[in-house]
Amino acid sequence: MRASYAVRRIAGGVLDAALIILTAALLLVLMSMVLGSSGGKLAKAGGFGLIVVGSGSMEPVLPTGALALVREQPSYAPGDVVTFDAGDALVTHRIVAVDGDRMVTQGDANNVDDGPVPLSSVEGKVVASVPGAGSFVAWLQTSGGMLAILGTTACAGVLAVFAYRGATGKRSRM
Repeated sequence: MRASYAVRRIAGGVLDAALIILTAALLLVLMSMVLGSSGGKLAKAGGFGLIVVGSGSMEPVLPTGALALVREQPSYAPGDVVTFDAGDALVTHRIVAVDGDRMVTQGDANNVDDGPVPLSSVEGKVVASVPGAGSFVAWLQTSGGMLAILGTTACAGVLAVFAYRGATGKRSRM
């Protein structure tokens, strides 16, 4: 018995939506792996990098777990939220003062500044962020997240085969 046209159309729409969501999740994971940080340096492509906000020092502007897009700038000024190399880690704070080739930064939620830091240590300015997306990307990079990606991909592949067979009316011979 063949499914009705409406059921096939709905199933096709659900499959399309699932594939779009899966593709977006995979792109986020790949971008975070390629553009992630390593050893206090932010990997960048075309002057852009991605960071996962790991603390609440910049709340409420950048909540813990946000995914932030960082872009190199020709210059930096007080008020800019920047990511800089603090030696063994990347830190994302607001510039509160610039004096020659040094800057003073402070987290919006912190009571004290970070002290002078060389402007040359700035990796870039935060130009966009998505609250919660960083936590999702970090989870996708775990073994459970990778398993979820593989399982979703396998299910999408099976659904695509059934959708193709249903659309073309072809049946396999066994």
